[in-house]
Amino acid sequence: MRNAILTHGISPFGHHYAQVFAERGHEAGVFSLSAYEPAEGEPVRLVGLPSFNPQETRKRLIPYLNTLGRVRRAIRESQPDIPLATYLSSAGMITSLDGARHIVLSAQGSDVMSRVGSSL
Repeated sequence: MRNAILTHGISPFGHHYAQVFAERGHEAGVFSLSAYEPAEGEPVRLVGLPSFNPQETRKRLIPYLNTLGRVRRAIRESQPDIPLATYLSSAGMITSLDGARHIVLSAQGSDVMSRVGSSL
C-alpha cells in the first residue's frame, strides 16, 4: 500500500507512522507543511510554504489555504492509496479540502483538547 503522510516536519508522529508502514512493507511518503531539514535518508518532502510556522498561524486560516495547491500537487504526484493526516486543525483540514475520497486522520492531545469550542 502507498501512503502519503501530511504532517509538520518537526512533529514526531508522521515520521513514526512512516517507519511503521515501511517496516510492514508499505510505501510511505512524509510531506511537511512547515519548513524542516530532514535527516539524511529521511523521506520528507516540503509541500508547505517555507515561511509557514504553525505556532504563529494557529488562529488564521489563510496560511493553511495558501498551501492547498502545493499539497494537492504533491499528493496527486505520489498517487497514494490513502492519505494520512496528522493534526486535526492543519493537515486534517487541508487534506479534507484536497478532495480525496478517503482520509485517515490522526488527532491527539492538545490538537483536539485545546481546540474545543474554538475556531482556527
